Amino acid sequence: MNTPAPDLRLQNAREWLRGYPPGTLEAAEDFFLDRGATALDRLVDGVLMHFLPPRPERPPFAQIDPTAHLVRDLGLDSIAMVELTYLLDVVVGLKFSDDELRGIVTLGDLHRAVQQKRASR
Repeated sequence: MNTPAPDLRLQNAREWLRGYPPGTLEAAEDFFLDRGATALDRLVDGVLMHFLPPRPERPPFAQIDPTAHLVRDLGLDSIAMVELTYLLDVVVGLKFSDDELRGIVTLGDLHRAVQQKRASR
């Protein structure tokens, strides 16, 4: 599958990210304007927040430690992980192999993998 042109990916982002936490679509738009690492981190965080199951004991997302385990600590399930990786592909154009995905265990792992993939394009 070919990666869509940036303007088509931005159009996809606007369609896919409706209803996501505030700031997520803006982060996608910022990413498409300057390809910046900070905007990409904000986008990933917004997508993650969308998939997190509600837990009253969880601190605000900005206070979650990067060593937090995506499944055990944050409660993401396999469907959320599939949707997350699909959105990273469709919206940002980042594709991950199964081996790469197996190495993403914590929030910090996810951010590092996304940034490494972005830098290698």
